[in-house]
Amino acid sequence: MVLYLLFFPAKALLDECACLAEDAYKVIIEADQNASGFIQEHVDEPVDNQTTSPKDQGEPFDVKEKLVSYATMMMVIYSMLKLDFTMQEKIVRSLSLTTSLSELETYCQMWDLRPYVDDDMMRHAWKSLPR
Repeated sequence: MVLYLLFFPAKALLDECACLAEDAYKVIIEADQNASGFIQEHVDEPVDNQTTSPKDQGEPFDVKEKLVSYATMMMVIYSMLKLDFTMQEKIVRSLSLTTSLSELETYCQMWDLRPYVDDDMMRHAWKSLPR
């Protein structure tokens, strides 16, 4: 029961991260459909009737590209955090009074190293957030 209480906040945050990643995926699908509709709508329009500048024409694609990049980054971070959480959960569940010192040292190293979390990806994600 104590282990469950220790991991409950982390599990709740991980579940929230999964929901946000799923929402981001839905936004990408919707943006893709909207961009496709925009293209279909304006492909048949004669060049003389188009009043947008070349800069404006590229904007829907830039926004779509950014959305795809953000959603991909969210999914990668979610996967890293889920693997890290699973590893920590397994470590805690395997602990007992009979755990050897060498096994405890190995667990400590694994916990400290966080092998599933890519620091460069996390830094990139933090830099991508609006200030």
